[in-house]
This record gives sequence, structure tokens and C-alpha cells, in this order.
Amino acid sequence: YMVLGYKTVPRTHPDSYVFDVITGILGRGQSGWMFDQIRNKRGLAYQVGINHESEFDYGLFAIYTNLDKKNIPKAKDIIFEQFKRLKRVTENDIKESKMFIEGSHALQMEDNFHNADYLAFWETIKNAKLAESYLKNIRKITIEDIKRVVSKYLTKNYTMVVIEQE
Repeated sequence: YMVLGYKTVPRTHPDSYVFDVITGILGRGQSGWMFDQIRNKRGLAYQVGINHESEFDYGLFAIYTNLDKKNIPKAKDIIFEQFKRLKRVTENDIKESKMFIEGSHALQMEDNFHNADYLAFWETIKNAKLAESYLKNIRKITIEDIKRVVSKYLTKNYTMVVIEQE
């Protein structure tokens, strides 16, 4: 099991929304770039995913994958290739990510528990009223935002953890 990740920004920072869109591009289920490149095309891992969390005072962005130790170097190369690919992201890539985010959001808000949890999350961040502007902030993200955030945060200055089974 390998996790490669970065410290990022708290939820109230504008770049946190850019990371949400990047997460949608790289990690939206089996159609995300990481899953497609690591699992579908090369069969290097069984599980591939992206985790982006932005809280009150911290943020993290990580790629996790369940793979054989011998596949780690190749998986790392692919991860960094996908980060470079983000610098050539298209309007359509961003549109698909935003649609995925909006669709997931709409489904979650149909459930009272998730709706209450969502409002409580925003209240712990600063104010539950911020929940109302979440999708507006997602819709504002541009190609330039993606390129800027990738260049600033997704560098060779990462943390990696490998857990081996005995």
C-alpha cells in the first residue's frame, strides 16, 4: 500500500476549491486519470484513489494505491506524469470534473444525515452559510487556476508512506 501526498491549504483558502476540481479530474472513480493510467492501462494496482481534505487549519492532497512493492517506482512515475498532464488540462476536463462534483453534491444533499453533516462541517470551519457558496466557488475554477496550483503544490516536495504486508 502506498500513499503519496502533500500538505495543502485550509478550506477557507481559494486554492482548496481548485484541489476539489483536480481531485475530480484525477480521481473520479474508474474514469479518473490516475485509476485509468495505473490500473486500467497498466494493471499495476488493484485500488487507486485520490483524497483531498481541507479543514479549519490544514489541508492535504494524496494519491493512494494498493500495489506490489516492485510497482512503486512505476506508479510514482505515472503519478508525476499525470501532474504534468494537468498543466495541459482542457476546458472539457474541467467541465467533466465540475459536473461530477455537482452531481455527487446533489446526491449527498438528498440524504438528511449527509446534509446535516455538511452544514456542521462548514460551521466548524467558520460558518454554515459558507455551504451555500461551495458550488459557486467550484464553478469559478479555470485552466489557469489548475496550472497555478499544480506548479505551486504538486512538486517533488512530497511525503510518501509505504505499508508492506508480511
